[in-house]
Amino acid sequence: MSYYKARKLEKQDLSLYNNMHGFLFNLIDDEFGYGYVARYHQDIIDMESHYIAPEKNDFYMAINQKTGRITGYIGIGAYDRDFEMFKDAYSPETTVSVCRVFVDRPWRRKGVASTLVKLGEDFCRRKGYDKIYLYTQKTVEGSLDFWLSNGYKIVEDTGNSLKTVHMEKKL
Repeated sequence: MSYYKARKLEKQDLSLYNNMHGFLFNLIDDEFGYGYVARYHQDIIDMESHYIAPEKNDFYMAINQKTGRITGYIGIGAYDRDFEMFKDAYSPETTVSVCRVFVDRPWRRKGVASTLVKLGEDFCRRKGYDKIYLYTQKTVEGSLDFWLSNGYKIVEDTGNSLKTVHMEKKL
């Protein structure tokens, strides 16, 4: 029996789940030691414009069936990064970025992230994307192993202080 249900974020959810921003910023703070940074978090502040309105973007959430609380998220959006090293490798027409993959600590290793990633990848296939791009930090416990076990390949290991690793998966 599953104790959570994963589904697409809809416009009406923005008012029902007014704790979304807090949930995400608390997890960001917990993992990385900082909260809201305007330059990095506009998609969280304006989820409707970034995830709901664009046809080739989407956002999924996992909800605890007993409490109704959010347990995890995944954001999907046409590639919009400006990393010089990838300027000829990815385009928003063919590549999607997976971002905001967060699962509340008590729910980790219970299938929540796997379910959300499957929903996200299915969406990407339906929308005709060829590749999925993401980056993660080796400092986030279990993150790199999770992505590798789901078929993602490392394309760049930055060696920076956050131990950022850029990854992709061909669809």
